[in-house]
Amino acid sequence: MEQKAERVPVGKAERQRQKRIMLWCAAVAILGMPVWAMTDWWVWWFIIPGAWFIMIMLVMQKLWRNWYHEEE
Repeated sequence: MEQKAERVPVGKAERQRQKRIMLWCAAVAILGMPVWAMTDWWVWWFIIPGAWFIMIMLVMQKLWRNWYHEEE
């Protein structure tokens, strides 16, 4: 037996917040790589992968929400 989950609507403000976070993470991840190469600052080892991780998690969350609730 398959149990269907209730769709929890995501408000417009929350979507805008997630989009803004994703854009900032993309900017940090893309623009930070050449800065990382030039400065060789050790903190970039945490900042760049963290930005990519957050960005990918938000995209996957959005894709999952769209895909999972299309079947209903």
